[in-house]
Amino acid sequence: MKEKDPSALIKSFPSFFSDEFRKLQGSISDAKLVGNERRVLMFTSSQSQEGVTSIVLGFGLFLARNDGPDRVLAMEANVRNPSWLETLGLKQENGLQDVLEEKVPVEEAILMLRDLGISVLPAVKSSGSSDMLSSESYRRKLKTLLAELKPRYQYVLVEAPPTLPFVDARVLSTFCDAVIVVLEANRTRAEQINDALNGLKAAGANVLGIILNKRDFHIPNYVYRFL
Repeated sequence: MKEKDPSALIKSFPSFFSDEFRKLQGSISDAKLVGNERRVLMFTSSQSQEGVTSIVLGFGLFLARNDGPDRVLAMEANVRNPSWLETLGLKQENGLQDVLEEKVPVEEAILMLRDLGISVLPAVKSSGSSDMLSSESYRRKLKTLLAELKPRYQYVLVEAPPTLPFVDARVLSTFCDAVIVVLEANRTRAEQINDALNGLKAAGANVLGIILNKRDFHIPNYVYRFL
């Protein structure tokens, strides 16, 4: 049940974000991904607190408003630090972990925010589930789940844990069509960027590009560095 209006998230973005999200959408379209009409995109960072959640949800809301309702699913695969329910002001008993544990069907864990035109599959805070993606069994189940969800949506946007502290993102990246790395301006060091990118590429990830987040001023040409 809702506690507050999730549309407040939209109002929290500066007005120029729409332009940057539009550029990101165009670059994704230009990338000519396999099965490019249906895309599973993973977002990660080198370390925590670089703004991945805001980018994923913001981009999802942008796509929903511009491409039509019920075409976007945002999935919180960062089971190590779930935050979406709190961010969106929602309550939900079941989440991604319950789906992977086969306690509930995925339909019961997906929240459809009809006023916003987007569906979300959040993770929930529960004991013993933070490292579940270290298990090969749960990894296989997540891979199967993404394959099942892909035909239902034009975009499936997946938030993964940060790349450097955990192996989760490297594993998840191989289940997705492309990976976008979010980095915080004036914080992330060059060696951290290189280590994150090299780790993803070594795992076989299709790294589409980088988003420079939390910058102090607007430099459109530097927001996305597509590799």
